[in-house]
Amino acid sequence: MAWNARNVAGELRRLPLLGVLLLIPFHTLIVAHVLPERLGVRLPVLAMWKEALLLTTFCAGTVATLTGRPTARSTPLDLSVLLFLAYALLSVPFAPSSPAALYGVRNYGEAFVALALAARFLPLSEEGIWRLGWGILCVAVAISVWAIFQSTYLGPAFLLANGYGRDGALSASFFVSNFSFQRAIGTFGSPTVFGLYLAVVILVVTDIGRMRRAREAVWVLALGILVAALLATLSRSAVLGLLVGIGVRRWMFPQVQPRVRSEARPLLLATGAALLVLASVSSYVTALPQYLYRTLTLQDSSAQGHIRSVAETLEFVRHHPFGVGIGQAGPRALIYTGKLLNAESSVLTVAVDVGVIGSLLYWAMWAATLVALRRAYVISSSAGAWTSAELCRGAFAAVCAAATACIVLPLNVEVELMLVIFLLAGAALASAREAGARVAAPTRQASHDA
Repeated sequence: MAWNARNVAGELRRLPLLGVLLLIPFHTLIVAHVLPERLGVRLPVLAMWKEALLLTTFCAGTVATLTGRPTARSTPLDLSVLLFLAYALLSVPFAPSSPAALYGVRNYGEAFVALALAARFLPLSEEGIWRLGWGILCVAVAISVWAIFQSTYLGPAFLLANGYGRDGALSASFFVSNFSFQRAIGTFGSPTVFGLYLAVVILVVTDIGRMRRAREAVWVLALGILVAALLATLSRSAVLGLLVGIGVRRWMFPQVQPRVRSEARPLLLATGAALLVLASVSSYVTALPQYLYRTLTLQDSSAQGHIRSVAETLEFVRHHPFGVGIGQAGPRALIYTGKLLNAESSVLTVAVDVGVIGSLLYWAMWAATLVALRRAYVISSSAGAWTSAELCRGAFAAVCAAATACIVLPLNVEVELMLVIFLLAGAALASAREAGARVAAPTRQASHDA
């Protein structure tokens, strides 16, 4: 009976987190747009399903702690999250708008709360990581196929019919200047968010599949579809993040684990498959080189707008070093404040919101996550848990990719995307801790017997 109770408690802590991780990519399309349009009513309770699942995990973990069951000790990452949340909550009473302030706390803190929960309650075995990798890949492939089909055949009419537009028109970000076709957005709210999601999935699952000797043809086809969809987003920041993630992964992590195939072959084959798919959609083939050329030569209007926004915000921060109040800046703060105060950079948006000190505390959580993932990789490698090590390696690269994209766009407030990234990071930390504990247990037993 006790054994069954422990297993039930463990599943209550694991399954909600896995549910959020696998289902959150569908939230924006289905919960935020399709269902409200089809039902004719918005259901705030339904929109809070992910928070309810996170709360379930928190409650189950609290019960386990109160009943004396062993839990992981606090880490510097836990302390950094707690420190920022305390700072953010203390800022709420001083913010000009309380609803906006609470919205800001949720935007900045929810993903890191999920990270802390996953790092404690989402340990996965080698086989469990493999199954999770396949699940994430299958979800991403399904969304990618839908994204290419929707943008190519259904077009803007589908998005307008399902509540994506405002005043009968879509945002200019859904298109590229001088081109009329719609960028792929998948099930997310913008092409850039979708592109970064694909970059994260590619970084996380590629090495897991190679380590587990996945069927090459199936794996390459899946990666080819993801790369094709990524190119169809025409997201410069997502591609930049992917390239930085690949570079950091190679630079920071020595290739000491056993390899079953060459590094270049899957990526080359995936790129070739992606180009074949895109070749059937001539608009993208025509747009890509021109879009890249205009970006590099700063002729693109959006690139010019980014530069102006950064310059203006830097001047604003210089005059407001303590910020204007949490939740007052960002792409969606307009809903609560009635005025648009935004910067084309997450770094600057956070600084405008919570000031320089708050910004340092916020980005310290990102840095602490990277440090913890690097240590977790060493632990997994030492324990011979190579799949766990690859998950740590991929999650590290994914966080770096997201941080890179956040430098040039305000993406850190995209909660659905941030939840995917930091739940994966938390799963990597928990799995590495379990792998280290499994190796240490026989050693402790031998010492005790001696």
